[in-house]
Amino acid sequence: MEPAIPPTPLDKPLVFTCHCGRIRVGITSKPAFVNECQCTVCYKLGAIWGYLKRQEVGVITTDGATLQKYLRTDEAGDGDVAFNRCSHCGSLVTWTMEPGKPEDGKEMMGVNGRLWEQRELEGLERRKGTGPPWKANKL
Repeated sequence: MEPAIPPTPLDKPLVFTCHCGRIRVGITSKPAFVNECQCTVCYKLGAIWGYLKRQEVGVITTDGATLQKYLRTDEAGDGDVAFNRCSHCGSLVTWTMEPGKPEDGKEMMGVNGRLWEQRELEGLERRKGTGPPWKANKL
């Protein structure tokens, strides 16, 4: 496992939305890198994940939208990751660890960098891997 690289604190929160704008996500730190995950779920969904601590991320739903969860339960997954999308437009927003599952990464979550403005991704290292660093080769 690679050593943890701390995120960069931001002067003001970076706010981005799903396609329809009903889900707003604010982050108080910018991740050290983004990961174009190559697991079977993320590859098909086309996500680029930034990994942050839960307390660095705020999610607000508006206009009746909710976060709908897809719990990965296929043979390659172990039922611990929930992929969360907007109930209105279907944009993949975050992933979170499910309660009661192994503690690795429990305080962490993924935010989909594809929802950010392109300029916000500039300068960030882009990696390709199978899952977050603490779950490498487990997905």
